[in-house]
Amino acid sequence: MCCGQKRALISVGGLADQVEMRLYYNGRPSIRVRGHVTGRVYQFSAQTPIQAVDRRDSVVLLQSRVFRPHK
Repeated sequence: MCCGQKRALISVGGLADQVEMRLYYNGRPSIRVRGHVTGRVYQFSAQTPIQAVDRRDSVVLLQSRVFRPHK
């Protein structure tokens, strides 16, 4: 394995190690959702549409049409 391949493995591992990701809520009413894995409660509204969410909880939330990853 050459050094370029090692660098690619390190950068991919770094993404997997991130604990939280930011989600954007594009709904109108305020909502509170409980994380499927952690049980943590997240509150989203039109005024605060971007929240940090545990990556494990984000899997289920992203299956709905009202959430998307925020860059």
